Amino acid sequence: MYKKIKILHIISDTNIGGAGILLVNLSSKIDKDKFEFSFALPFGSKLGEKLNKYGEVLFYKGEGDKSLEIYSLMSLIKIIKRVAPDIIHTHSAFNAKMAALLCQFPRKRVVYTKHCVFEQPKYKKSKIFRLLNRMIDNILSGNVIAVAEAAKDELIDTGIDGKKIKVIINGAEQLRVLSYESRDALKEKLGIEKNVFVVGISARLEKYKDHKTFIKVASEAKKNNEDMVFLILGDGSYRSELEKYTKAMNVDDRVLFLGFIKDVSDYLNLFDVNVNCSIGTETSSLAISEGLSIGIPAIVSDFGGNPNMVIDGETGYIFHAQDSCQLYKILLNIKNNPKLHATL
Repeated sequence: MYKKIKILHIISDTNIGGAGILLVNLSSKIDKDKFEFSFALPFGSKLGEKLNKYGEVLFYKGEGDKSLEIYSLMSLIKIIKRVAPDIIHTHSAFNAKMAALLCQFPRKRVVYTKHCVFEQPKYKKSKIFRLLNRMIDNILSGNVIAVAEAAKDELIDTGIDGKKIKVIINGAEQLRVLSYESRDALKEKLGIEKNVFVVGISARLEKYKDHKTFIKVASEAKKNNEDMVFLILGDGSYRSELEKYTKAMNVDDRVLFLGFIKDVSDYLNLFDVNVNCSIGTETSSLAISEGLSIGIPAIVSDFGGNPNMVIDGETGYIFHAQDSCQLYKILLNIKNNPKLHATL
């Protein structure tokens, strides 16, 4: 009888972001006759309710949202021993690789996915750091997945052996398309008039997603009496700060915080344009892919993997990160040119 390959996924996220959604998508498409998934998550992770239909969900002790957390090691070691996986696949969880080492788990059967890109400090590109980082990485794991070329480049820049990296671009489900009647009904529910130009952003509310640039654009639109409304989908640790900033900019009547939404499909259908302002983490944005799947133009910053998500001038536009003036001009051009919008 064919023995299923047991894969233990370990992820440190407590909220649901791109990495978590990618893991859910992967789990929903896997061949269940060949693979058996289980998941280790920090206590309180919202991912549990999404992943439990695809395999056993186990919770480990720790704060979560930290790649390196010594406190969680013993808990993770117990989970690894209990599951006895054939492969350990970690996502933003350096502590999981350490736990695997302490369990004497074969490093060639440890794989991790690089989901994010950050501007790296100079010391991480120094010869000494690169050498040490490569040595440690070769001790802890045998394979690496990068979700964008930008992620692979960052790994190589910090010393990781390029030969062990496989680039697999993030995939997204085809979203359903709402009827005009359903869109109008949802707009009415949110207090948005039918013909208002809707600018949307779907991203975790964290500083590196740079929602403040998005809010600055809303302020400029209000000053010029442009018929535009700005929707923010998502939640995170920066929400309170952003809500205060919105009030300070006097655009709380233009910017709507919709919070965490389990199924963003209907709300993305309201977007006339889908914006990504990231100044950190972005590789291949799932929110942008989801929007493109139903023909929503993407307006993205030039950080990380964003430029590879959009054909500038054909499927959307690329603007200089944190340049709210440029972003506003792009949005205004699309709003005032229905033929351009339709083409994009």
